[in-house]
Amino acid sequence: MLAVIAVATVAMVIVVFLFVPETLAPERRSDGGIGDTFRTAGALFKNRAYVGYLIAIAFTYGAVFAYISASPFVFQNVFGLSVRWYSIAFTFNALGLILASAVNTRIVYRIDPARTLIVAQTTLFVVALVLAAIILTGIATISTVLPLTFLLITSIGFTIGNATALAMTSVSRAVGTAAALLGAVQFTFGAAASPLVGLGGEDTAAPMVAVIVVCTGLGLAALLRTRRVVASLAEDHALSPQSAEPGARS
Repeated sequence: MLAVIAVATVAMVIVVFLFVPETLAPERRSDGGIGDTFRTAGALFKNRAYVGYLIAIAFTYGAVFAYISASPFVFQNVFGLSVRWYSIAFTFNALGLILASAVNTRIVYRIDPARTLIVAQTTLFVVALVLAAIILTGIATISTVLPLTFLLITSIGFTIGNATALAMTSVSRAVGTAAALLGAVQFTFGAAASPLVGLGGEDTAAPMVAVIVVCTGLGLAALLRTRRVVASLAEDHALSPQSAEPGARS
């Protein structure tokens, strides 16, 4: 499996290098090499709005990968689903993610994405708390866990897209580096969260819900702080256009 992934990755890199043209205007390109790229990435960390959304996305991915990694054991070993029924349950939850993304594209121009993001992340955290409560108290059944995990994954569909869009609109320079940094950090957090759910073994859901609660809670805290940062920056900008964050849009 890993060999197939490695070969596919190399093939995609070659195809992109040979056939995908650079779309950025020549005068806006940087030719400083890898060192310049790292310096640019470092400068992005001075943009507090971007960093806030980055942290929120990273912790949300931690919750996503905690669910993905643990769900086979939780649904099959803890709640007794067969392989077939687990596949159906996983697909059912994935449909929530697709549905949320579709709805979000229709409401994004009518409802402020920042507001949608806060509501979705708050819902995500509350659902995680309820899920943890029923599992840790031993009253959870598949009929209660499945709807809650559906709500959990559906909320993520509203969270990641809006947080990514807001992160990218908070920068005006080095947009490609900003996007790459988002991808690198979010998957790093996902990779770090995945093994944590196995610490308690294959026959308990406690590690999964613990990781999800921590990640969603920290993600919500990051967003609430970022909302205050953005409001403060908007106020500063209204008073003095020169006071914008490094790399932020003016």
